[in-house]
Amino acid sequence: IKFSDFRRVKDYTYAVGSPVYDETYSAVYDYALASDEKTKYEYDTYLNLEDIFKIKESERYKSKRYQEFWKEYCEFVEKEYTAEVDSEEVKELLELFDTSDKYLLIDKIRYYFKENIKYTFIVSKSPEDVDFVENFLFNAKSGYSTHFATAATVILQAAGYPARYVEGYCLRPQDFNKIETNNKYGYITVDMTDRYAHAWVEIFDET
Repeated sequence: IKFSDFRRVKDYTYAVGSPVYDETYSAVYDYALASDEKTKYEYDTYLNLEDIFKIKESERYKSKRYQEFWKEYCEFVEKEYTAEVDSEEVKELLELFDTSDKYLLIDKIRYYFKENIKYTFIVSKSPEDVDFVENFLFNAKSGYSTHFATAATVILQAAGYPARYVEGYCLRPQDFNKIETNNKYGYITVDMTDRYAHAWVEIFDET
């Protein structure tokens, strides 16, 4: 993938993925590029899937200290990303789902959304005297990714499963353009704008 990064000031830039270094840049801190007197950075990068899949095989992750850290982290996540929910309607919805299996609950939430709620960008403002999630699930029954992700997070947390609301960008394969070069490999480029903005929910998996 080929990236271009433009800066208002002459400074280092964070690299996306694993950058391919050459004599133009030097590495600074974690995945950052430094280049003298430049406000434009162009670099090649790749996703090292082999490293990702092998990460758990490293001796570092088998050490006693790491195992202690992982236990502490799991306890932190359990405390930080679960919450008591006051909404009786959400509690009733959980009773309707009637499952103690995390992955089955995820499927039931997805199915409930698909069958009962409309995805649309045309929504009215949520009433100030009504809970945002309650209004989305039981009154408006329509919304976009922010609404769906917020509601899913609240439901999962109420069920005791660590979950968090996340915002970022969602890119599909067809959003990329391939530019052929004279080299063996071509470059994959994308112009990322606000129309790719997206919200979703992350569910913690202790494995």
